[in-house]
Amino acid sequence: MPDPVPTAPLLAFATTYMMLAALPGPNFLVVAQASLSPRPRAGILAAAGIATGAGLLALLTLSLASRLGPDPAMALAAQAGFAGLLLLVGGRALMRLARPASSAASPRAPTAARRGVFVLAFATAAANPVSAAFFGSYLVASRSGSDAGLSAPAAAGTVFLVAALWFGALAWALSAGPFRSFLGRYRDVLDAAIALGLLMAGTAMLVRLLTAT
Repeated sequence: MPDPVPTAPLLAFATTYMMLAALPGPNFLVVAQASLSPRPRAGILAAAGIATGAGLLALLTLSLASRLGPDPAMALAAQAGFAGLLLLVGGRALMRLARPASSAASPRAPTAARRGVFVLAFATAAANPVSAAFFGSYLVASRSGSDAGLSAPAAAGTVFLVAALWFGALAWALSAGPFRSFLGRYRDVLDAAIALGLLMAGTAMLVRLLTAT
C-alpha cells in the first residue's frame, strides 16, 4: 500500500507558490491580457495553459532535483538560495510598487489569436525561470527538513491545481466589470501584502538557518 501524501508539506508548498503566482509577472500578464480581450473564454484558455505549463515545469524541475544525492552542504545552500529567492521576488515587487506609474509600466504581453492563447500561455509558464528556480530550490532545501516527503508528482499536481484555481479566478474576475474596478483600485495593496509575506517567509528561513549553524 503506497504511503499517504504528506499534507502539511504540500500545504506549505502550495501557500508559498500561491504568493509567488499572485505577484505580477509573465503568467499574470498573459492571463490578464486574454481576459480583457473581447474574445470569449480567452482568459479561461490562458489560465488552463498557464496551469498546464507550470505543472509540467514543476514536474520536470522537481524530478531533476530529486535525483540529486543527499548532501548536507547542498541542502544548506539550497535553503539559503530559496530564502534568497523569496527575498528577491518580494523585494522586487515592493520596488516596482514604489516606482512612479510612468516608469513602473510592465512590458506588454504578446498578442495571439484565440486558438493560440492556450499555446502562448503554456509556453510562457513552462519557460518561466523564476518558477523553475523556485521549484528546484524548494525541493532540495526541503529534503533535509520536515518536508522531506514532498514528491515531484504530488508537488507538480499541487502547482497545477493552485495555478488553475488562481488564474482561473483571475480570468473570471477580470471578465466581470465590478471586480475589475475593485482590482484596479486595490491591486497595489494586495501586491504589497503578498510581497511582505514573501519577505517575512524568506527572513524567517534565513534566521532559522543562522540559528541552526
